[in-house]
Amino acid sequence: MPAPSASRSPAVNGSRTIEQEYLNSTLKLLPSVKEENPHLKQSVGNAIFMFVEKTKGSELAPKITGMLIDLTIPEIQHFLANYNEFIKKVNEAAHMLDQMQQQMTPGEAKE
Repeated sequence: MPAPSASRSPAVNGSRTIEQEYLNSTLKLLPSVKEENPHLKQSVGNAIFMFVEKTKGSELAPKITGMLIDLTIPEIQHFLANYNEFIKKVNEAAHMLDQMQQQMTPGEAKE
């Protein structure tokens, strides 16, 4: 797998810093992302939660993180090594949650 590139452009208002923080956090974890790792979901969730929260807020972060850690191992490996893919997956999950919320009628929302 080629090494991810975080040096495409100079930092603009800290955006590169967030990408660098993400890659510093997730690339350390990448070698342990294997089916036989019993702590896989917990480890990945811990590594990405803060970044999901920064992107979509504290209300959606737990749900989106849960959706991402339920992806296949290759998909998890891909978004851990690629910040743009991570943001894409976060946005897809948020869109799915938004669609589900819109489909619910007030009588169906029971918790």
